Amino acid sequence: PQTRRFDTEALRIDGETERRVLALAVDRDGSLWAGHWRGLARRDADGKWTAVTLPRTDKEGAIGISTLLQDREGRLWFGSVDGRIGRLEAGGQPQWLAARFKGGVQSLAQAVDGTVWAGLTDGIAWLDAGSGALLRQLRHNPHLPGGLAGNDVNVLLRDQTGAMWVGGYGVGLQRHHQHPALAVRGPDADPASPLASSDLRGLLARRDGLLMVATHGGPVALLDAQLRTVGRWPREADMPVDNLMALPVLCNHL
Repeated sequence: PQTRRFDTEALRIDGETERRVLALAVDRDGSLWAGHWRGLARRDADGKWTAVTLPRTDKEGAIGISTLLQDREGRLWFGSVDGRIGRLEAGGQPQWLAARFKGGVQSLAQAVDGTVWAGLTDGIAWLDAGSGALLRQLRHNPHLPGGLAGNDVNVLLRDQTGAMWVGGYGVGLQRHHQHPALAVRGPDADPASPLASSDLRGLLARRDGLLMVATHGGPVALLDAQLRTVGRWPREADMPVDNLMALPVLCNHL
């Protein structure tokens, strides 16, 4: 099988090393952005990391940035561990949006209609991409069978068909496609199934249309468009995958 070598690189800002990197994103210009426990940084073509100064009051300490997204207009969105969402326009200064949420902002994705979705520890927020205004917040409702299965949403993904996928801790895997209802997949009753857990940790749409789904303590499941399990990684059932927290973009080449 083809193998690749991965080298480690220290995130050094102003002479200090930051090891707690929470999010990575590459923008359309090829610049690498890192959200970390003390803020936001950008890596230039020479490999130098530069801190991005985020707006904060004198009483605030470091602001952890947990998720990143570049929208179709080129704006960089960032979510924080303390429930805020900010944006950085090209050539401008970062600004926080008015809305602030309970808990943290764990994931960001843009839907086909342009709406920006934010996965929270308290549901999902829909935001207007232009103004940044909060349009709606979805939370789990046990009386709504087609609704959100849980509130701790840490994974959002738009696939090639335009469907939005939702996952998280206790949420399982859900698909939202052109109507309010959410189709649910998992947890499976069979404990040997790669989707036996409802705690979703990572999600990636491959170029061939298959979906890679990582759950807590289980292997990565491969699902087809009908949500059928068509494969798993690792293939050996006795190889544990206990600490997988995300599926990197590099897997898109598989």
